[in-house]
Amino acid sequence: MTLGFITGIIFLSACEKLLDYEIPDIEERIVMHGILKPDSAIMIKLSHSTSIKNKIEYDSDELKLDDKATVKVFENGELFEVLHQESTPGVFGGTKTVSYGNDYKIEVSHPDYETATSEARIPKASEIIAIDTVTEFINEGSDSWREKLFTLKIKDIADQKNYYSISSFVTYQNDIPGYPENGYIYSYQPELDARMVKGSVVFSDAIFDGKEFDVKVSSPFYFYYEGNDVGSEDFNASVTFILSSISEDYYKYLLSSASYRDGDFGSDMRIFSEATQIYTNVNNGLGIVGAINFSTINFEL
Repeated sequence: MTLGFITGIIFLSACEKLLDYEIPDIEERIVMHGILKPDSAIMIKLSHSTSIKNKIEYDSDELKLDDKATVKVFENGELFEVLHQESTPGVFGGTKTVSYGNDYKIEVSHPDYETATSEARIPKASEIIAIDTVTEFINEGSDSWREKLFTLKIKDIADQKNYYSISSFVTYQNDIPGYPENGYIYSYQPELDARMVKGSVVFSDAIFDGKEFDVKVSSPFYFYYEGNDVGSEDFNASVTFILSSISEDYYKYLLSSASYRDGDFGSDMRIFSEATQIYTNVNNGLGIVGAINFSTINFEL
């Protein structure tokens, strides 16, 4: 038995071989990120890709594009504006506001890289037309809170593909006025095929095109209040839900980036899963230029 074990160790050791691998050089490309919003000026973050051999930290200023970059914005094929460099490295902004129904093209040129372009159209906003809630009261020791299940009725726009993101924030009356707390929400509606992305619920209208549809979301964040009576309605807080209509490109980017972060089998198993390609709509480059339009609804808790 001992002899067999020793023989196995020798055999496995003999199978080990160190191989040298030369990582090929890659062409560095422009990376742009920006989200267009109606009645808002354009803001684009610019950097460039690099090889892992360079050992540059993600989001390092070394990757930001400098003032040699030229960023042009076209609206419906006509030059709309040339963005200027902001005080933050790699950030280029404008002064004109964009609007729903127009097509926008971002063109970034730089003497060290191939010119990159991306296009986006701001979608029409859908609405949350009603909201209903169910409250669950919880006591654990000295802590008391309530969690809410919200049903949001959405009116979808017919005869077109629509993509959505629902997020929320809570405002407490006892806190600093106007200082909201981001609310993490999630949905367990299998038929909706929603994806939780950074505390928001992301989904499409694939099963309810042009109809009214109830989206059920739950809030695991805690609504604390003063007093020992867990049934008290004197809560002094409100929640605002934001229904964002998002462009198809931005929808695909959110889903792919979530898959990259989480892995199809969870982050602990990512080493065994196939690599996820982050979606990009940048020609001759990387990144995303998306567009959103939104409506909100407020609910007193």
